[in-house]
Amino acid sequence: MNLTKTCAQVAFIAVVLSVLGFIGTVLCFASDSNHSYTLKIQSDSEVDSLIEAHDLVKAEGLAREKNLDPRVIAVICALAGKKDEAFTLFSDFIRGAPEAEKKELAFQSVNLLRNVAVNLGDEFFRHLISNRIISLSDDQISCAEVALLVRSGKIEEAENKMNLLLDSTYAENDLIDVAILLVAHLNMNLQNLNKVEKMLERLLKKFPNNLRVKLQWIGSLAAVKPPKALIELDNLKKNSPEFYEKYQPFIRSLRGHALDKMGEIDRAKTEYQEIVGHDSLGGMAKDKIEYYEAMDRLEQELREKIDQVKRPEYELTPRPRRWGVIILVNAVFIALILYTIYRRKKQ
Repeated sequence: MNLTKTCAQVAFIAVVLSVLGFIGTVLCFASDSNHSYTLKIQSDSEVDSLIEAHDLVKAEGLAREKNLDPRVIAVICALAGKKDEAFTLFSDFIRGAPEAEKKELAFQSVNLLRNVAVNLGDEFFRHLISNRIISLSDDQISCAEVALLVRSGKIEEAENKMNLLLDSTYAENDLIDVAILLVAHLNMNLQNLNKVEKMLERLLKKFPNNLRVKLQWIGSLAAVKPPKALIELDNLKKNSPEFYEKYQPFIRSLRGHALDKMGEIDRAKTEYQEIVGHDSLGGMAKDKIEYYEAMDRLEQELREKIDQVKRPEYELTPRPRRWGVIILVNAVFIALILYTIYRRKKQ
């Protein structure tokens, strides 16, 4: 395992979540006032090579010799199965950080350990709380636990905790973060669409002026009430143009989705074409366009096949009329009429 890749994975996830609005607790970057305690981690190519080769003893020795970031050494220890030593290194590093940066560094450490083993990251979080390495309120702990449950795939438990938080008076930004993280996972199942809409409506009542929450709520409408979603997006553009511009790629994907649901395929395709080159949304947009084009080709092929169906080579020709018979019948008919008139006059 390459530590640089591990850290890059965390950073990549952070960027994607930020663009989509699905922002998790790990995204609160520390300030630049003390560069020793920012989330950025400088590793070493030689150490990375040893990790890739699974020579963890040499990797740890070289990392210590080069006095690399303690988090690098901690991850190597975790990979080598030295859990206690990894916990100690991470804990000491967090304790030494400025108070304002401890929370962010703690969540980063949890995520780094989760890349080694999911249970390891969860255990370290509980270690941080029980040893008071970071100070969190009960509600903050609940929020963090929701995030951990979501990342562990325990979605139902996460929902239960989230509902309790939504019913409470707690209204801090970390509640938004974990609610949106949970919503992102719930959206993976189409059966959850109505549940997601209701959850976001409750979140919007707590944070009526939060544009991130409003955008997520509009996103939930795109699938179940697309016309209303389009109206709300127009309102967002009118009332918050700067925010709209900042999240325009994500908003275009929402418009495309809503238009798709309404059967407005050409308009949906136009929206997706505008974000094909986007880092995180471009692939999805390209797939949608390719799907539309494939359906167009299929429709065209069906039309051509229908046009190529041969009509029967024979035609029904009318029977030739027998004029002699027709004249005779008409003559008899007229004679009968005349005879009837004659008898009435004679009477």
